[in-house]
Order: sequence, then C-alpha cells, then structure tokens
Amino acid sequence: MSVLLIYPIVLIQWIDSMALPATYLMLFSVSLFLKLTSFHHVYYDNRYLMRRIKAAKKPEQAVEDLATLFNVNERTFAIAMKYPNNLKCWHYLRYMFAPTCCYQHIYPTSPSIRVGYVIKRMFEITFCYWFMWYLIYQHMMPIAKTSIKPMKERDYLQVLLHTLHLAVPASYLWLTVFYSTFHAWLNFLAELTQFADRRFYSDWWNAGNLSEYWRKWNQPIHNYLLRHIYFPCRRSGLSAPTCLLITFTISAVFHEYVVVGIFSIVNFVAFFLMMANIPCMLLQKQLKNVISGNTNNMLFWLVYVIFGQPFGFLLCYYQMTERNQEFQVSLEVPFP
Repeated sequence: MSVLLIYPIVLIQWIDSMALPATYLMLFSVSLFLKLTSFHHVYYDNRYLMRRIKAAKKPEQAVEDLATLFNVNERTFAIAMKYPNNLKCWHYLRYMFAPTCCYQHIYPTSPSIRVGYVIKRMFEITFCYWFMWYLIYQHMMPIAKTSIKPMKERDYLQVLLHTLHLAVPASYLWLTVFYSTFHAWLNFLAELTQFADRRFYSDWWNAGNLSEYWRKWNQPIHNYLLRHIYFPCRRSGLSAPTCLLITFTISAVFHEYVVVGIFSIVNFVAFFLMMANIPCMLLQKQLKNVISGNTNNMLFWLVYVIFGQPFGFLLCYYQMTERNQEFQVSLEVPFP
C-alpha cells in the first residue's frame, strides 16, 4: 500500500510532469488507496461477523433473526453469510470503477446505460479540461510570475494586490475543478457502472458554517471518513472531539500529500489550513447564536476563495521557483 502512495510522486518527478496532469494522478492514487482500504475493512468486518455468529452458536437461526440480532441489514447479512463465496470478481471490478470509496456487498443499480447521457458528460469533461488549461496558463501563470519579485522583497502590499488580482481566475478554476470532478466525471463513471447513488455533493455553496461545508462538499470522501475513521474511533470508546481531531488529521495528511505531489514542495500549508478548521468549527459552534449562517457563508467565500486559494497558489509557485533557480518549472509550458 505504501508503494501505491510513493510511486505517483516518484513518477511526477521522473517525467517532470505538469501541474494539471499531476493533480489528477495524485487524486487517482488517493482514491485507489481509499478504495483498497475500504475493501479490506469490509471483509475484515465480514470475517469478524462470522466469528461472532459461530461464538454465539446460533448459525441455525433464520437469516432475518440473525440480522436483527447483530444489527445488520437483512440483505447485506444474507450475502455476508456466504463468505468467502461472496467475493465476486465482477463486483470487485465494478467497485473499483464506481464513483465511491466505500465498498459494499450491495449497491443501488440503474436499469441501463444511457448513451446520450454518457456523451454529454464526456463533452463536459473535455470542455472543462481545456478551460482549466486556459485559466492556468493564460491568466494565473502570468500573475504568479510577476508576484515572485514582491514575494522575495517581502512587499506585502504588492503581494496582497497580486492575490486579489488572482482571485477571479482562481475562483473560476476552483469551480471548474469542482464541476468537472464531482458532477461530470463522477456521473460519467456512475452511468458506465450503472451506479444509482448519484449524491456526490450537496449545496455546499449555501453552507452556514464550516462543519456543514465539509459534510456537503465531497460526499464520497466524507462518507469514507465517517465509515472507516470516525465511527470506528467512536466505537472504540473515544470522545467525539478526539474522533474529530483524528479524522481531520488524516484528511490533512492526505491534502498535504496531494500538494507535495503537484508542486514538489513540502511546506505544510495544506496540512495546517485543514487543521485550522477544527478550532474554527468549534468557535462557530459556540457563536452560533451571535454570528448568523449568512455571515459565516460570506466569510467563507471571502477568506477561503478570494484570499486563501489565490495566496496559496502564489506561495507554492514562489517556493517552486526558489527550488529551481532557472525558473524552468514544470508549469511553464506553452498553451496546447
């Protein structure tokens, strides 16, 4: 499993990959890692369930009675009882291509594949990809290059102006990445695999606090963190704040891992920004009767989108150029 996480970074360094392909390679590696760990956890629980049934000495009872006794869905329990014969190659392959990071014995299934729907999603993915290239190399890169001098000279006013100048294209890029990934790409995979659960995101743009935002922004990852990290920690007897800290720490580590692969630098910016969500969420909870949800939403768009992401991009680009004094970084390629 460790090779699965190390190989993408080595490959990106070896071929001197550009940022956009490197981003998708890192995200693919993370999703594959999560899928494999979920598969392992589910069958570990399956084997544990079989041991519990054997220890209870009640294998002769009806399936519905045992499912009620062990608090497991009846249909899922019936399949789990067939272990190891419930390991099906086709179901595993479908899971690996399906837009979910949580393995299950049963998935909701659509009756057929709509060809027109698939073509539409393919067109959206292609358009979004080229639009992202356009934003990065025609709008964001020129600003990032001119920001190197004020960053070196610690001219904070100019850095602020460059950050504000970058805010609009960075916001468009972020929203395009969101749409292409969570709407176009995941629905494309869902249609091909006849995966009927299409709730990949909710109305995160209306979130009244950070806790609501993280629940709605990325449903596949949120479901994975709940199922394989938060709830197992709770079942082990840990308090809710401790489980929240562990969950966000693991998420922060993977955010930093993705940034390291894309920009080839280790600055822990992504890690600490993710960890900063915890005190902010606790503060918002304490002030929920003082600060309205609309105010929190406005602060989110102001701090995270207008200032946070543009400045993070400038900082990472500056550190890349500092690491490579010839300024021949992997991002500097002509627009295709």
